[in-house]
Amino acid sequence: MDLATTYTIKARVTGQESLNGLDKGLGKVKESSNRTATAFNKLKRAGNSLMGVLGSIGASAAVSSFLKAGVDMQRTGKTLKILTDEYGEHKQVLDFVSSAADRFGLGQHTATEGVADLFARLRPMGITLDEIKDTYLGLNNAALRYNLSAYDLAGVQLQLGQALGSGVLQGDEFRSIMERLPAIGQAVADVMGVQVGELKQLSSDGELTTEVIIKAMKKLKDMDVPPPDAFRLFRKEMENLSVIIGTRLL
Repeated sequence: MDLATTYTIKARVTGQESLNGLDKGLGKVKESSNRTATAFNKLKRAGNSLMGVLGSIGASAAVSSFLKAGVDMQRTGKTLKILTDEYGEHKQVLDFVSSAADRFGLGQHTATEGVADLFARLRPMGITLDEIKDTYLGLNNAALRYNLSAYDLAGVQLQLGQALGSGVLQGDEFRSIMERLPAIGQAVADVMGVQVGELKQLSSDGELTTEVIIKAMKKLKDMDVPPPDAFRLFRKEMENLSVIIGTRLL
């Protein structure tokens, strides 16, 4: 990070009502200037609507980052709608995404993308929406329990989704998931009535099926976990703020 670049952030955005309020404030951007200046200059001229939210920041980098956040959210939202409309479950999934984001301290885009990926892989296989919800909740519960980083969680979710989509968890996917989130291995062992040490051989034999993994994730869904820490909540609010600004700029 360039040390000459200063970020002054005094934003605390919580709840849909607050997000909507900030979105309306950002709507004053167009009213604040009749000139077709850069997007960042428009934001700075918004005066009260952004006062205290953004201070001095590299204009080009800021606008590029915001625009990417807005584009990513729009694309993910469209993908989720296409996937869920086929089953008439769009509203149910949106409600779940919102509640999961609050529960785990996730940005709306992160939660939407994670749920959309699992839905795309599992729903066409006949896996129910409730089972998909259990899988997502179980995975994120385990991540909170082990304080898994956002990067590692994304990797585990990708590998788990691929394994569930293929029908069996084995090979590199099995090893990586067991190393990063041993809680999943323990839950699988409990479901199968075996010791954790036996899972490697069972994985090689193709015994760790999608059905078994989903049952294990349902167990993890109900375990006690600590609430999201302050840093996770900060990342959530900054992601949501970037999406709002990016969407407005688009």
